[in-house]
Amino acid sequence: MTKSQNKAIQDFINKTFKIDDVIRGYGFDPRTETDNRLGMRCPFHNERTASFKIYTNNNDFYCFGCDKGGKVVEFMMFQEGKTKDEILDRFRDNVDVESNKFAVESIIKEINKPKVDHVKYSKSIHFELRVYLREFLKKHPDKLAAVDGCFREMRHFFFNPDNVDEALMRKFSDDMMDKVSS
Repeated sequence: MTKSQNKAIQDFINKTFKIDDVIRGYGFDPRTETDNRLGMRCPFHNERTASFKIYTNNNDFYCFGCDKGGKVVEFMMFQEGKTKDEILDRFRDNVDVESNKFAVESIIKEINKPKVDHVKYSKSIHFELRVYLREFLKKHPDKLAAVDGCFREMRHFFFNPDNVDEALMRKFSDDMMDKVSS
């Protein structure tokens, strides 16, 4: 395809798909900061505070920590570690160059395919549970034995390579929270 055809595909993708929907399609959950801005921890580097901003009115994103930014296609490039041509290649079969028509449903299905990184998801739940247990222990120091037991169980559960099911991880996390609070 020519550069103008590549640009047409890229422009179509960037105009048709909302950046926040695409980011959620990759399994992230940005939080609302203002009417036109969402925030979250950057998926491209480790950080403790949310320096990754999503601007819904411009349909773009920018990370103040790693200086990465762009629109839908750029997010997909960074997230999947691919070049722009590799991302656009995925959509080439959905484009009729002659009539400049796009198969919108096919592209939507491709973007919305679940692409959950199980290791990242496991680390995220593990982190949330650790924070919860630490805060709980500050308020209830008399529950040290129960919290300590939960930390031991967490080590066995989260570092077991067989535990990759998201529902199982979430249930384990909920069970731990119930266990210390009862």
